[in-house]
Amino acid sequence: METLIETVPGRTGVLDYSEVLAGMPVYHNRTVTLTFCKLGAMNQWHEDYSRILSKLHGQRSKWILDTNAGYYFEGRCSVSSVREDGAYSTFTLSMDAAPFQVSVQDTISDWLWDPFDLESGIIREYRDITVTQEEANVTVYGCENTILYPTLLVTAVSAGDLQVTTPQGAILTFQMRQGENTFASAFPLRAGKNTVRFRCKSTNKATVGIQFREVRL
Repeated sequence: METLIETVPGRTGVLDYSEVLAGMPVYHNRTVTLTFCKLGAMNQWHEDYSRILSKLHGQRSKWILDTNAGYYFEGRCSVSSVREDGAYSTFTLSMDAAPFQVSVQDTISDWLWDPFDLESGIIREYRDITVTQEEANVTVYGCENTILYPTLLVTAVSAGDLQVTTPQGAILTFQMRQGENTFASAFPLRAGKNTVRFRCKSTNKATVGIQFREVRL
């Protein structure tokens, strides 16, 4: 985490500016390290080491751990290895990873139960929302420790304008077009419940989805 601390002469305590610019904590990259042991002769170690270096060293990659199958780490990898003795070797894979783990599933895909945590997980599925002149209210759960900016995916549309009221109360109106519609920084989702409202401004209707991936530390 990034901390910005200033000491003022004659003042008790310090001034903490860590959240002044972003309005929340800012996180730097994290290091993810995996170590493996393998039995084998010296010539096999040379072959294995070369093959792993060629595949991963210096490359950007995504790692999904079998103990945390619902999320992936993404970053740049490095590889090192040590021949411990005549019987086995150790291989160390390291990743300079982004600070957040990212859900393998986005919010408009078919739900997967196998990697879902029944105790603490939140089902985020926001697809096939039918929008007409009657206002459609959708509760969207944001993610802790960050602000998300989702994509609005329009999968069925007739001509006309779509009105979107963001969780902050801003009203966005745009010409509906099939496919991805982005709002840059105008459509933030914060931690907890966010209410998004949709309405067609004419007699037309649309089918929309709110697309993003959950992230967590």
